[in-house]
Amino acid sequence: VKQALRKLGIIPSRQTDSNDEHVDWSVSGTHFRTPTILAVISAIRADMAAGRNILLLGSRGGGKSALVRAMQNDTWRTFTLHRDLSARDILQRRVTDPATGASQWADQPLVTAARKGNVVVLDGLHRLPQGVAVAALSRLCTDRELDLPDGTRLVDEERLKHLEISDSVKPLPVSSSLIALAEPGDWLTPELASLFSTHFLPDLSPLELRHALAAIVPGAPRELCQTVSDIATSASLTQLDTSLSVGERTAL
Repeated sequence: VKQALRKLGIIPSRQTDSNDEHVDWSVSGTHFRTPTILAVISAIRADMAAGRNILLLGSRGGGKSALVRAMQNDTWRTFTLHRDLSARDILQRRVTDPATGASQWADQPLVTAARKGNVVVLDGLHRLPQGVAVAALSRLCTDRELDLPDGTRLVDEERLKHLEISDSVKPLPVSSSLIALAEPGDWLTPELASLFSTHFLPDLSPLELRHALAAIVPGAPRELCQTVSDIATSASLTQLDTSLSVGERTAL
């Protein structure tokens, strides 16, 4: 199949470097895809089609967000998480009505997507305080229900057909789902892992990264690609705590 796709020009031919190494690759927009990455995308899509929620684990800067952007459409929503969020904050937050000055509840992206039956990307699940993710997501992932701070209850639309209708009970479309992005670590407890179908995104090798740069930026000098690859590899080894909020990072 790969040979046929190469002949059609859909997948470029193998690229070689001075050491006669090679890497199979394709480029979609600005996202670099190796056979391993394509396999991850296929597995994620298969699990989503089966109605499963996804947890994508990968190292910092390893391309998790870029991979999701390559998959998503205009209906997907992204919610960037940080360690200051509580379980309630993930669902709804208090806002002030500019017209009346009254305080009211406003949906966060997770609930907005759930109501519409869309996909929400939770970027940075590892940043949340211990226990927050389970408290906020367990009922949604296991029972297909959400009890919101404003008193509204979202119930799977198939189950809702057998329940008594009330103003506080709203349908949760079967098409709604979660994709959580995170770095590996001790924060991932068995209880939390059980809520998702987990996938791992491997790091690009230095060779793959050089080819990616050359493919995404045509004409880029080989020396520049090598330098950027070296910097990216060094940066990936830093120990910066990405769970820090902006305020905490500034204080440091």
